Amino acid sequence: MNRPQIKAAEAIARPAAYTGMEVPMPHKYTDYRGRRASGAVAPEIRFWEKVEFADDCWEWLAATNPYGYGAFSYRGRGQAAHRVAWMLVNGPIPEGLCVLHKCDNPPCENPKHLFLGTKKDNIQDMIR
Repeated sequence: MNRPQIKAAEAIARPAAYTGMEVPMPHKYTDYRGRRASGAVAPEIRFWEKVEFADDCWEWLAATNPYGYGAFSYRGRGQAAHRVAWMLVNGPIPEGLCVLHKCDNPPCENPKHLFLGTKKDNIQDMIR
């Protein structure tokens, strides 16, 4: 897929504009493209560039697992993309909690569609 290049500030501003939530800016030593002095792109930029903001559900456009959930390498390990979306907007996920979808759409990364729950909550949500 041929995706247009977007600047770092735009990639960060999009989720903030759609959700009305504060989205942390990338590392302060990045250029306008989100690249650090090492040439690496800030993870916040890499993440939001892989999201399509066209609809109420923000679809993940990159790698997915067999169940349709986005997959993203964050902080040195593979993570479910919706968990990364939660962490980028809301901060760390408390131990013992899961990030669940209100919309029941696995590739959705819209923080407004995500909420925290226990494993029991997740199982009950899957049954409904």
